[in-house]
Amino acid sequence: MAYRLNGNKILNTMAVKKINESRILELIYWNQGLTQQDIKNELGLSAPTVIQALQQFRELGLIGDGGELVSSGGRKPKTLQFYYDARVAAGVEIRRSHIEAVVIDLKGNVLWSETQEKKFEHVDAYWEWLNQYLKENVVIPYGKEMLLGVGIAFPGEVSPDGTSISRSTVLGIQNMPLANIKQHFDYPVYIEYGANAAGFGAVWSRRGEYDIKDAVYLIVTNNGVAGTVIQDNHIFKGSRGRAAAFGHMTLNPNGRQCFCGAKGCWSAYCGLHNLSDGTDGSLERFFEELDAGKEEARKQWEEYLTYFAQALVNIRLSFDLNIIIGGKLAGYLDSRLEELYRKIFSHPTMADEGKFMELDTIEESAQAVGAALIYVEKLLSGEF
Repeated sequence: MAYRLNGNKILNTMAVKKINESRILELIYWNQGLTQQDIKNELGLSAPTVIQALQQFRELGLIGDGGELVSSGGRKPKTLQFYYDARVAAGVEIRRSHIEAVVIDLKGNVLWSETQEKKFEHVDAYWEWLNQYLKENVVIPYGKEMLLGVGIAFPGEVSPDGTSISRSTVLGIQNMPLANIKQHFDYPVYIEYGANAAGFGAVWSRRGEYDIKDAVYLIVTNNGVAGTVIQDNHIFKGSRGRAAAFGHMTLNPNGRQCFCGAKGCWSAYCGLHNLSDGTDGSLERFFEELDAGKEEARKQWEEYLTYFAQALVNIRLSFDLNIIIGGKLAGYLDSRLEELYRKIFSHPTMADEGKFMELDTIEESAQAVGAALIYVEKLLSGEF
């Protein structure tokens, strides 16, 4: 039997079954304490469909019974409980001189994390080392049967067809086939652009509490600004996989040289080195001097914030989404957010705007956690 979806896409019975199972599992994941009747009512599904799916999730160890509810008569309805410790996922952020690795449970709680010095080289020996490192620190301690997979956050854009790293300016790589990487691992591996992974994780972590599903995420690093757009909890990549390359929007056509080769990019003006170069690379010292009222620091901050505000206006007018700012800058912006808003609201088209920014101050391993969470999303969407 086949079903027509949205008037044009035809799905067979098995596909409809998978979709319904995913809807049920996701509903329980985000809403502890539901009953079987709650699920039927919320999703409009038949009792046999719900019962069959729940039995499957019980056999997988993903759900179990919670408490009993008060009943006015007859059997007391039992609530359902999602077991967030039923599986784990790992994430690795690849950097030029080190990696950051994490293991998370299905809720996104970090169970283990470590930073390991290791210079990146695109050679077989590097990927074989990473495979062995993860075996020793993740697969053996947690068990291969518990591991959903390893998400790798890479500092480079993934091609639209998902088969290669299109380019990594930071690592000097172009058109690197992902198959050449994956062949070295003994467990499932998924590779995502680091900024996409961090943005996915930031929106995911806010979904339960704030019901946020759409946002622009920006990560500010020493070299520049990277970003991603999250729509309905999915990474929007565009037609060429280069959506949200905000760091290379032109703010001044005849301005500073950017590492990409162009002039006047946002990254050229708002990479954190623009603030820390005068304090021996210490961002903390720069803000100490700024707070102390030093004139040179104040002039640098004024220019930095002006360009930062200009870019945020461009993004807000283009996407009309809330903006989450992450990376090292986020922690220092907390007490300076009103100053940034004043610059934004001084723009004529932004004068009647409400506040639309959030700060992601969880700096440690944000990309690695986001990459691991992609495997949790895969579980909920029925890819296992």
